[in-house]
Order: sequence, then C-alpha cells, then structure tokens
Amino acid sequence: MEQLKRNAQAIAVGASATFIGIGLERFAYTPLIPALIAHGWFDASAATFLGAANLLGYLLGAVSAQRCSARLGDHRLLALACLLSVLSFVLCAVSAPFAWFFVWRAVSGVTGGWLMVIGPSIALSSTPPSDRPIIGTLAFMGIGAGALVSALAVPSLLEVGLTLTWLMLGFAVAIAAVIGITAHAGLPAAEPAVPPPQPGASAPRLERSIVVAVVLVCIAYMGDAIGFVPHTVFWVDFLERDVGLSTTAANTQWAIFGFGALCGPILAARLVGVSGWRNGLAIALLVKAIAVGLPFVAVGLVARSVSSFAVGALVPGVVAITSGRIAALVGAQNHKAFWGKATALFAIGQAASGYAMAGALSVTGDYRTLFLASGVILGAAAACALASGSRSLQV
Repeated sequence: MEQLKRNAQAIAVGASATFIGIGLERFAYTPLIPALIAHGWFDASAATFLGAANLLGYLLGAVSAQRCSARLGDHRLLALACLLSVLSFVLCAVSAPFAWFFVWRAVSGVTGGWLMVIGPSIALSSTPPSDRPIIGTLAFMGIGAGALVSALAVPSLLEVGLTLTWLMLGFAVAIAAVIGITAHAGLPAAEPAVPPPQPGASAPRLERSIVVAVVLVCIAYMGDAIGFVPHTVFWVDFLERDVGLSTTAANTQWAIFGFGALCGPILAARLVGVSGWRNGLAIALLVKAIAVGLPFVAVGLVARSVSSFAVGALVPGVVAITSGRIAALVGAQNHKAFWGKATALFAIGQAASGYAMAGALSVTGDYRTLFLASGVILGAAAACALASGSRSLQV
C-alpha cells in the first residue's frame, strides 16, 4: 500500500511537470496564434516568432537544468519553475510590446526545460525497477492532458477575450503546480546518482557500446525535435489560414491532437511491452515520420484527422520511450544527468528548427514543404534509433 501511494505521488510529480512544461507552456500557445493576429496584438510573423521564443527558452532551460538542480535541489527548482510559469501567463494577459512577450514566452520555455528534465527523473528515481516502464510513461501523460485542455478550453475562453484566456491558463498552471509540489514533498529523498568518489579513485565509466547507443538515441531524439515543430507550432494556423478551415474546424483538429497526446504514453507503454525499448522507439519515429509528412500530400478530413491524432500521440509517446530507453541504458540513478543531455540536444534541434521554419515561412509562406522535410528527418531519426543496438544495464 505504501509503494502504491509512492507510485501515485511519483506520477503526480512527473505528470504535473509535463502538463505545465509542455502541455500548457508550449501547446496552449498554438491555438492562440490566430487570435493574437486577428485581435491585432501581433502580425503573423511576430506571432510565429513568439512561438519560437519558447523553443529558445526551452534550450536554455534544458542546458541549465542539471546545474540548477544541483545548486537549488529538486524541490526548490520545481517550486521556482512553477512560480515563473504562472507569471509567464499572467504577465501576458494584456497587449504589450513584442519585446515584453518575447521575454515571457522565453521564460516559459526555460521553466519548461527545467520541468521536463527534473519531473520525469523524480518519477523514475522514486519507483522500483519493476514499475518504471509504466510510471515512466504515465509521467508524460501531462503533455497530452495539457494539449487537450488547451484545445477544449482556449477556443471557448477566446470568445470572451484574450486577457481572460491568458489569466485562466495561468490559473490552470497554478493548480497543477500545487499538486506537483505537494506530491514531491511526500516522496523520500532520491539516492545520489553515484556514490561520492574516494580519493584517487577514477570516475565510473560506461562501456563503449552503451555510450554509442546513448549517442545514437540522443541523435534520434534531436531529429524528433526538428521533425515535430510544424505540428506543434504551426498546425492550427496552417489549417485555418492556408487550408481555409474555420476556426472551429481548425481547433477541432487541435482537440484531436490533444486526445492523441493523452493516449500517447499508454500506447507507448503497450508498444514497449511488445517490442522493447529500442524497437519501440524506431517504430514510433517511423510512424511519426509518415504522419508528419502526410499533410504534404493530403489535408482532407480523414488525412488531417489521422495526422493530428498520430502526431499528437507520438509527441509524448516518443518522449516517454526515449526517456525509458536512456534509463534502460544507463540506470535510473544516472537518468537525470543523461536525460538532461538528451533534452538539451532536443532543445537545440527544436530551437534551430523553430527559428529556421519561422524564417522560411516569413519569406515563402509555404507550410507544406516543411511537413515533407520534417517527415524525412524523422525517418532518419528512426534509423538512428534502430542502429543503437540492444545492450542495456537494466530493463
């Protein structure tokens, strides 16, 4: 019974962190883009670059998460990230200059990077090895929950006004923050990743084959970051302003994306149970490549709905499988350090892709080529995942 309670607390910490860090701070902005343009707060180019500001901040957060965690401790960093996350929404509730919004969208990215590194790591390190596959994937259900909440709530809130929408999103972040911080306070302190070094002792090293596998997994994860940008940043705007769907129809597709994201971690757990971590990651990336590239050739109701659901499911699905694959390679107690590096590479790919695609769109206005290019990159990422071998320290 005590272990069941601890597992529930671990899921609450991980899911609240992913709910805030990606589910709301990233995905809630996507359906806001057309409204920001329509209400005259920003033009199309500025609104797109504000989406990319979050990606830049995410890079800074991912790179600094391990050092900030070591300096402040997980609980203080978790609380700080949650506080800044709330402010990043509340302080964007009124029309302001581009620079003001850029700063706070970047702050939301920084806190998202922190939360995505420490949240899942806390969840994994607080549970026994036998429970880690399911706990590690359920921790990422927050991504889907946030996407679904934003898809269902934001359109209704926008009918009242942009100010209320920003404030209510900040309120949702605050509720999730209380849940996560309270759950973390009830967990026992995690064991250190490695024992303190003895004088004159050399640092422990992983086998070469494990190192190569981790590098290939990180490259695959970086490819995933590049490839999913069109759907997670531009999808609603593409459907509404390029395809010509109504606001309601475009937001319905975002709701399908959100529902897929909610199902993704559960489907990922089933996939890993059948095929293992390595093959599961390769399969997930290959399916995602097809789904991301689909809008290049077809945007009819069935095609766009399949693309929305599949990409939505595989956003948290690939993250969850990658996290589990790294834990299997290096061990749960070393997970935070290596997961932080993987998240940093992911953030680099994501930020570079976001700014490159935003720049390309401002010049050409051509969304469809971005979907094709992203699909090709995801296919290459699947090949890297498959080439990472089958070695692991633990299942």
